[in-house]
Amino acid sequence: MLCSLKAGGTGINLVSANHLVLMDPWWNPAAEEQAIDRIYRIGQTRAVQVSRLVIRGSIEERMLQLADQKRALYEGVTDKKTPAELRNMRWQILSSLFE
Repeated sequence: MLCSLKAGGTGINLVSANHLVLMDPWWNPAAEEQAIDRIYRIGQTRAVQVSRLVIRGSIEERMLQLADQKRALYEGVTDKKTPAELRNMRWQILSSLFE
């Protein structure tokens, strides 16, 4: 089955599949995680393999870096970092966009 990340990430369970190839990175890491979780549903009996195709030096690579930074910021909020630490994390994310 071939589908976009948004179409494959909502409303379907893919327990008969065990290979997932992500070819379109998304700005929101939660959207990718939801799409990946579709293959890990109850009833899955085989080992699952998830691969991500990214061209080195491309905008997709930068998008994945930004998603990692967003994930770290979220974890900082849930780990109860101080407001100053969170402000510093947000500043690092913003400044990385202009490198």
